[in-house]
Amino acid sequence: ENNHHHVHIVFSTDCSGYQHWQSIAFWYSARIVGHQGNVTRIASGCSSAEREQIEKEWKVLNTSPNSQQKFRVHFTPSFSYNNSQQSSSSASQKKNYKYSNKPGGLLHFLRYNNN
Repeated sequence: ENNHHHVHIVFSTDCSGYQHWQSIAFWYSARIVGHQGNVTRIASGCSSAEREQIEKEWKVLNTSPNSQQKFRVHFTPSFSYNNSQQSSSSASQKKNYKYSNKPGGLLHFLRYNNN
C-alpha cells in the first residue's frame, strides 16, 4: 500500500520577505519531487499586513494546477521573549530571542491546527 500521502511536512518561519520566498521555493520543491502529503508553513509573529499578503499568495499557490490544495499556512503569535541580560554597567537590557518561535510555533500548531 502507498502511504506517501500520510507524510505531513511542517516547517517554521517568521514573516520576513526572505523566509517568505524560501517557503515558496520549498513548496515548489515538494511539488517537483512528487510529495503527496500536506505541507504546512508555521508563520510566527506576522503583522496584519504580512498575514494578509501571505494568505493571498498561498491561496494562489494552493489552487494552482496539480496543487491538490495540500499547501497550508498556520499563523501563530510571536513566541520570541525578552530575557534580561546584565551589561558591564549593570544596566538591564532587553533582548529579543527570536528562536523561541520555532518550538512555540510548533506547539501552537499541534494544539490549535484543525486540518
